[in-house]
Order: sequence, then C-alpha cells, then structure tokens
Amino acid sequence: MNLPKTVKWRDLKRLFAAFGLAVHEGKSRGHRRKRHALVSDRFGNKFPIPAHNPGDDIHRTYIEAARRRFGLTPQRGISDEDFYGRF
Repeated sequence: MNLPKTVKWRDLKRLFAAFGLAVHEGKSRGHRRKRHALVSDRFGNKFPIPAHNPGDDIHRTYIEAARRRFGLTPQRGISDEDFYGRF
C-alpha cells in the first residue's frame, strides 16, 4: 500500500474519531500566536497537530508521530492498511 504524503485535516479528524480520539482547539497566548489543534485520548495524552483550517495538509510525519503516541501502530495491532483504509 502506498501511504499518502499528506492528508487533509478534515479527513484526519474523522480518522482519529474512528479510533476514539477527541480533537479540539488548543489554547493560545497573546494575539499573534494561532491556536493549534490537539488530539487527545481518554487517559489525558495529548498531541499537537499544526492545523488551523479544515483544508490544511498534514504531513505524514505528524500522523505517524500521533499514531505512535496513541498506540495505533502495527506493533499494537493497527496495520497501515487498517489505519489509512478508513478514509
């Protein structure tokens, strides 16, 4: 399976929701910093994603890091086909 280089943020939110992860906007400081999205699980683990708009492209490096953070890896039973096949 060829893995995508980028995924739209709106699609990635649906994908994370399918695995029971919540997505919400993080807090910002000051007026110059944009808010960033946070993906979190029920145990309080969080991972920031650099996205602001639904059409933003998220690079695979961020997706793979989030997968490792939340245990959505082939070592834990979630193959690449199972993860990316849910689009």
